[in-house]
Order: sequence, then structure tokens, then C-alpha cells
Amino acid sequence: MKQQKLLPQFLICFIFSTFPKLISGQSPKTNDAIGGLIFQPDDNYDEIIQSTLRSLKVNVQIVDGVGHVTMTQEFQTPSFFPITNSSKNPTAMYQLPLDELAAVTEFRAEYDNRVITAIVKERKEARKDFDDAVNQGKTAYLAEQSRADIFLISVGNLPRDEIVRVTLVYVTTLEAISSDTLRFVFPTAVAPRYEPFLNNTEGSIPDGLDLMNEGVQIGMSVDMAVPLVSVESPTHDIQVDMIKDETNSKGKTAQVVVVDEDPQERDLVVYITSQSNNEPQIYVESSAMYNSTALMLSIVPGTSQDMSSNTNIPSEYIFVIDQSGSMAGEKIEQVRQAMLLILKQLPSNSFFNIIGFGDSFEAIFTESRSIANTDAKQSAVQYVQNMDADFGGTEILKPLQHILRVKNPKHDQRTLFVLTDGQVSNTQDVIQYVTDNAARASNTRVFSLGIGEHVSALLVRGLARAGRGTAAFVDGNDASAIEEAVQRQMAMATRGALEDVVIEWGDGEAEEKGGTQAPFMAPVFFLGRRFLIYYLIDGDGGGNGDGGVLPDVIRLRSRVSRTDEPVEYIVRKDAFVNAMKVYTDDSDSTVKESTLIHKMAVRSLIRDLEEGTSKLHADGATNEDIREQIVHLGVKYQIASSETSFIAVDNFNWTGAGSGSETYYDPGGRAASGMAGLLSISWYCIGFVIFLLVW
Repeated sequence: MKQQKLLPQFLICFIFSTFPKLISGQSPKTNDAIGGLIFQPDDNYDEIIQSTLRSLKVNVQIVDGVGHVTMTQEFQTPSFFPITNSSKNPTAMYQLPLDELAAVTEFRAEYDNRVITAIVKERKEARKDFDDAVNQGKTAYLAEQSRADIFLISVGNLPRDEIVRVTLVYVTTLEAISSDTLRFVFPTAVAPRYEPFLNNTEGSIPDGLDLMNEGVQIGMSVDMAVPLVSVESPTHDIQVDMIKDETNSKGKTAQVVVVDEDPQERDLVVYITSQSNNEPQIYVESSAMYNSTALMLSIVPGTSQDMSSNTNIPSEYIFVIDQSGSMAGEKIEQVRQAMLLILKQLPSNSFFNIIGFGDSFEAIFTESRSIANTDAKQSAVQYVQNMDADFGGTEILKPLQHILRVKNPKHDQRTLFVLTDGQVSNTQDVIQYVTDNAARASNTRVFSLGIGEHVSALLVRGLARAGRGTAAFVDGNDASAIEEAVQRQMAMATRGALEDVVIEWGDGEAEEKGGTQAPFMAPVFFLGRRFLIYYLIDGDGGGNGDGGVLPDVIRLRSRVSRTDEPVEYIVRKDAFVNAMKVYTDDSDSTVKESTLIHKMAVRSLIRDLEEGTSKLHADGATNEDIREQIVHLGVKYQIASSETSFIAVDNFNWTGAGSGSETYYDPGGRAASGMAGLLSISWYCIGFVIFLLVW
């Protein structure tokens, strides 16, 4: 299965027609090219024409555990682009992948010395504004969340023969892979997703063309609270300038530039390692803009609690292995290597089984066998060595249903390991099923290992979140990348953890006034892994007027799994860290109030609402109540979501000012008038030749 090259994800797929499929809710054909500036005269034509992408610039600012990403793309619209008939409005679409943890906070377009800045509105209202603007001949942009990890942007009435600069800004939480190392990922492609014959909830994602290998600039600045140890990439060639401070040979900042010859070959991953600081910390960010205060609790469960004795208790490990067609080649080889390592590391008193899946599934044993059984272990090794990607499509829901229907497993602890590239189209159905069933299945956790250069982090992380486990990814192609990922996951799965975590955000007046925690249900805390929990307070936190009150003390109470030993962490107000940062906008050099923690807190709140794990869900709220809360949060904090979208309208009428001498392409077969018609027909032919050559 081909991989869709995104770095030109901002490139646009232009479609001219009466759009019968769009109106009916279906996706129009894109001829295996959603990554490029494409002209398609009619839904019945296969010819395509590519426009010119001039550059793509990515600027990343890492501040402690949060990333601020600005993507700016410059391209030139076609000179033959017809724009004058408002009843046949040319509409464009492009989509791009995002880290599923990201919150899109800004979208704007610049052309002809004009800057069009989008605002967030309720999804249906934004769509109506877009349609109305396009019908009036105005240039309009609509940016919608197609999935939590895919952004779809529609553009109407672009002016022809113009250089257009499009900028999208998002913030994201960096993933902790150890107590001192953070993982930043910049997705560079939307991988094709398999669509089950039934219950396809997310639509088809076709492959794309490789439209640009040059003109890509990716730079990063790193600013940590403690001295840096290293900044490395397991996926790309990078240049790193570690900036020393005056008092320490190891400074807290670094500048990074990606120098890889083909940066879009796989998702960019950067590891940021700093000196260990395992004390719980609270970062505080007050916002006059939103009249609220956001807190971020950073905690690493340490070794002071005995959480490493789980190996003495029999556990069952079920390995759910993706053997679908998308895993062919290097990915299935990485799975073989990972499974052979895992089989060597299983505790001696554990039981195990392996289930391969595609459009069907099969287990190597009728029930789990002891790893101490030599014959069983040898059978498993032989199966792994001989397995291939020959199970057809990726239907992961079926094996999960088969396993989780058993609510009370025979053994004290049941651990599911899912190894997959995540290329499915019913991601939300899969996550929701695990959310609804894993917690009810006694002593069951789900761990996941993402395989491949453009793995779906939404599915891999979503499975782990829903199953109260952890997610890891194989970052790179060499054996060490596989070994490191396996060791991280096995360490999490075989050690103890902190369960039933409850956080008390202050007492007295602070407790009475209260706030909102995100995620609402704290996850299982694993030994040596950093976790972030957010808390949003209405008001400036100073206790003035009707505003919120900053807590004097925060307590975290939990218990060690298996032993039930109580554990408590306490963070007092004098240890709080002021997280206020300022950012400079390159376009106008203005200083802006930072709202990074606010944005990430709200993104976490919205994720709870979207995945069915919010306080409203626990309180039995209706679907409409939940939808209204998503809209409220998205509009107030200007964040795109499943119920809110960005809308931008240029009030200049590009199509109404024409003399009428220019005409549009008529999908019914009638010729365009004059030279414009001849140029259009010529371009169709040229586009078809280009398509054949590229193909």
C-alpha cells in the first residue's frame, strides 16, 4: 500500500463541478492525490493538473513539556483558474495530519497584500458562513477536524495567478517516554486507512503523489526548566546547537534544524533529554484574555514506593498482532523482531497467547499457555518467524471483541499488547469499544506498540488511554529502535503502578469555588514515566471579586496496584512555578500573552467529551449537553474540535467584479468561451500526461 506524502499536505485538491457528491455528503474523487494543488475539471474525468508549491516552513517552539508549532506554506494558484461565475463556484480542499494531542489555535491566509484571519465558530454555523460567502463570490476558508489527527480545509474562490501563503498554528503536549526524556512528533503524511465493509465511520483516505522534496524548512527552539542533556532524532538528520548558560556547562536551551535530504519519508521524531527532576511541579498560567487560570501538574511516580513486585503474581499476556496487507515489508519484519524480544522477556510465571488479525483473526492456542512450557514457547517462536502480512484488511475490532467479552479472566492480571500501524478508518469505534469494555473486564489493561513510518498515533494512543495502559512507537528502522520500544513497554507492563488516583486541588475557599480537571479520570500512573494533569479555574486566581482562587496546596492520593499500599504526594503553593511565557509573532514582531497551558487544558477537556470519559458523561448528561459544552469550550478558547471549526472570509468579491468575458468550465460538456476555453482544454491534456509520467 502506497504512503501518501504529506509535506506538501498544505497543497490543494481543486475540484470544478456542481459538486453533487459534496452536497449529498459524500467525498468527491481525488484521484489518489490529496496532497497536491490539483485541478480536476469534472468528477467523470481522471486528468489532473498540479500547481507549484513554493515552500513549506515549520517553526517549533518547545517550552518544557509543551510544543508551539507554526506551519507556513506558500504556493501559486493556476493562471488558468476561472473565477467569474458565482453559480459554479470553484472550491478547493486540502488536508493535513496532526499529532492527535494537538490543539489547532490559529489559521490565516495571505495574498495580494491581504491577511485573512480565521475565527472559531460552531461547526454548522461555520459551514453556513462558508457556503454563503462562496455563493457571494468571496474568498473563504473553512478548517474542520476530520478526525482528531486529520485537519480538512476547504477554500472557495481563490484568486488566480496569485502567490498564497497559508499559516496554521497548533500547540501540543510532548509525550514522556521516561522520567527525563520527552518525545516530539511532527506528522509528515496521512497514511491510507483500511475501510471495513460495514460501519466505516471516517471515510476513505486515498494515497497521494510526491509533489515536493525541496523547499522544506523545519526549525526548532528548545527551552527547558532544567539543563539539557541531549536533543536527538531517531528518524531524521538534524543539526543541534546546545546553548550554554553562564553558570552551567549544560544550558537549558537549544536550536535545532532538520537537514534530512527527504524530510517527508517518515514522521519527524525528536527526543529531548534533560536532567532528572522527579519532584512534582505545578505550572501556573493566568490569562486576562480568558479571565481564567490554568494549572498543569507534572509528576513522575518515583522508586520510593515498591512497585516492582508484580512479577511474583501470575499474569496473562495476549499479543494482538496486525498481519493485514498494510503491514507488508519492513513493518511485519519489525513486528517479528519485537515479538521475539518480548517472548524472551516475559516473566517466567506468566501465561501467553498470540492472535493474528486482518479481515479475520486466529489464535495460536485455544487458551493461554505457560511461558515455562517449552513446547508452547517454541510453537510461538516458529509462528512469529513465519508470520506474514497476508490477512487482508485491517479489522482490529473483531479480535478485541473476542478477547474482552471474557469479563473475568482466569489469571490475576490480563494484559493485551496490540502491535499495529493503526491504518483503520473506524478508529473511534475501536477506542470507544475498549473504553466501554476494558475497564469492566476485571484486571485488564491494554498496551500498544505503533509500527511504521506514518503510524496512526490516534489509534495507538487511544487504545492505551482507553485500556489504562501506555503507548510506545518504533521510531526508526534499526534494531535498536525496536529494542528500546519493547523494553519501555515491557517495563511498564511488568511493574506495579499507582491506581485509583484522586487529586485534591486545594481546600477551603479554593475547594468551594472549584475548577475543572482534565483528564477528568486520572490515568494509571506507571513507575518512572512523567504524567501531566490540568486544572482550569474561572477567574485570575487571585481571589478578587467573583474570580477563582488559587489553591494553597494540592494533594494526590492513590494506591500501589496489587499491594494496595497508600501513596500521597503534596505540592504546596510556594513550590508553584509561574509558567507565563511570551511569544513573538514573526510576521509583525508583536509580543503576545501565552495561553499554552490553557489551550492544552481545554484540548484535554474536549478529548474527554469526545471520547466519553468526561464529568458530564459520569453525571449522565445528554448528548446535546455534551455537544453544547464542546461548542462552548471551542468558541471561548478558539480551538477546533469535532463541533467547532475555523471560518475566514475575505469580503472582497473576486468573482463579481469581472467584465463577463471570462467563463467557467462547464461539466455538462459545453465549451468554455474564447481563449480561456482553449487554455482549459490544453491544461487538461497536459495534466493527464503529467499524471501518467508521475504514476
